[in-house]
Amino acid sequence: MLPTPGPGHLVTPRTHHRTTHPELLPDTSSNVYPWGYPAGMSSVTLAAIRNRAGAPVQLDTDGIGSTATERLTAWLMVLGQFTLLGLIVGLPGTHDWTLPLDVARGCIVASVIGVLVMVVAGTALGRGLSAAPLPNEHTRLRTTGLYRHVRHPIYTGLLLFAIAFSVRSGSGWVAAACVLLVVLINVKARWEERHLKERFPDYVAYARRTPRFIPSPRRAASRTSARGTFC
Repeated sequence: MLPTPGPGHLVTPRTHHRTTHPELLPDTSSNVYPWGYPAGMSSVTLAAIRNRAGAPVQLDTDGIGSTATERLTAWLMVLGQFTLLGLIVGLPGTHDWTLPLDVARGCIVASVIGVLVMVVAGTALGRGLSAAPLPNEHTRLRTTGLYRHVRHPIYTGLLLFAIAFSVRSGSGWVAAACVLLVVLINVKARWEERHLKERFPDYVAYARRTPRFIPSPRRAASRTSARGTFC
């Protein structure tokens, strides 16, 4: 029951709620978020804490709990990726170098394999697939299939396609765009992994035993040996 206001004193339900429950007032210190979370805490971790506390968490298709800056950075990398890929495919081939017929045919086969790898790896992600390097609400940690051999099989297929296409083009400009794409994909993958480690505690162990882009026969043999030990 609300107290009866005295003469000249107006008490609204909102004011009464805030004044009789000071614990609900936001912390105004410079290094704390409005509800008491330390500044500098990642958006993914902050969203997880709020979710455990029963507070509503705003989910979006670009990433759980991601900030506007993180989403902008993610989509700028996507824009750069598709721009460079468009240059690789769209720039005319030249004769800066020549290839033996067998090597040229091998590049065609490698390009096709790269596309197939991207399709298979992307299909395995289902609704968790996104061009942006941010986990969405459907993202799950995949460690089977192609993801058992590399952490980013989609990028592996993309790089295989781009490199093979660039070699076959015989163009120095196409090759330069391919080099920039390789650098960008490395940056994008590392940035994505930082968010995946925050989202999935098991990702650290998974990353330790699984290469990023190129399968490792030595690691595959060690996994097989470890499996045999427990059989």
